[in-house]
Amino acid sequence: MKKHKFFSIFLACILIIFGCVFYAVKIEPHRLTVDHISLNQNNGNRPLKIVQFSDVHIKPNFTYQDLDKVIKKINDQNPDVVICNGDLYDHYGQYNDDSHVIEELKKIKANYVKLAVLGNHDRSFVPQYQNIMNSSGFTLLQNQNYYLSTKNGSKILFTGLDDGILGSSYIPANDNTSHLKYKILLSHEPEQVLNYTGFDYDIALAGHSHGGQINLPGINYEILRRTHHSTKYVNGIYSLPNSNIKKMYVNSGIGTTQLNARFGVVPKIAVFDLYV
Repeated sequence: MKKHKFFSIFLACILIIFGCVFYAVKIEPHRLTVDHISLNQNNGNRPLKIVQFSDVHIKPNFTYQDLDKVIKKINDQNPDVVICNGDLYDHYGQYNDDSHVIEELKKIKANYVKLAVLGNHDRSFVPQYQNIMNSSGFTLLQNQNYYLSTKNGSKILFTGLDDGILGSSYIPANDNTSHLKYKILLSHEPEQVLNYTGFDYDIALAGHSHGGQINLPGINYEILRRTHHSTKYVNGIYSLPNSNIKKMYVNSGIGTTQLNARFGVVPKIAVFDLYV
């Protein structure tokens, strides 16, 4: 009887482990959720809707065809601005399919503009990345400012930094500060933002962390540390004490890297309502 009970428990544990692994490899990486955030107080106007996606990591088991669901979800939000925070491909030299990727990214609709910055994985194919994003209707910001004027006359500043690991980033000169309603800093890595806390921005938008990909106690931190991702700013919105940058949002991203699995960190896009 004891042997039978032990075997039943052992078999149940094996099935649970197998089920978790199957879910982490085959199911969760292909799910998608939306994180919806209001950046400031509702003033009665229609909000400027900003949609952010990051860390797609296109590769053989996540191709341009998997982008279809992401793009439909982005377009469902009726975005005014779409932001790509980098890491389009996982390893460009091992797998790339630019023509199909461009055709997919072209389908993203934005009422005003589509913006992008470089991630560390994009740094290995900068000319190709520039061509992909430009051909898809994105404006690539590499230590550059973009000033958006809305239909009601509000002016929004977007500053896009070069990748902080393999690139050379700096805040560009801002000679047009008058009457800016809101200022947004775009960075691939969250830690890079901490180099610029002396600059005045309402929020910084970042990615890179993947939320750890595997969200289990003890394991999450170790994976982040070993993959050189952020261990402090991992997922969601943060206040930055003693900083002129008031808040930072870290997107846990779409794809996977190194380990082709996600557990407890469902792929997401972020939607920000900005009342200006």
